[in-house]
Amino acid sequence: MDNNIKVGDKLQIHCYKHDGSLHRTWDEATLLEIQDNYLVFGNNQTTVVDADGKVWMVYGSWSGGIFLLEIDESTGEVIHPEADPDNNVDPYFGK
Repeated sequence: MDNNIKVGDKLQIHCYKHDGSLHRTWDEATLLEIQDNYLVFGNNQTTVVDADGKVWMVYGSWSGGIFLLEIDESTGEVIHPEADPDNNVDPYFGK
């Protein structure tokens, strides 16, 4: 583990698939805990870019749920999805 990082640092996170390809990146997360085999991060609201280049706003909490809403890159506005109860998609909260 990199000894130069410390609790409170703000880092960009890269998430990879099992085949090693980039899955998505989180714009910024705050390092909350450092253990020998894992790190714990938290954020209030951040953007994530997925493997297809789509930008998402991620927000929420462990108690209320974590939600994703797609962002229109040209306007910076949220793209509210159609309601889809079968797939847990809410037009306001997102996925």
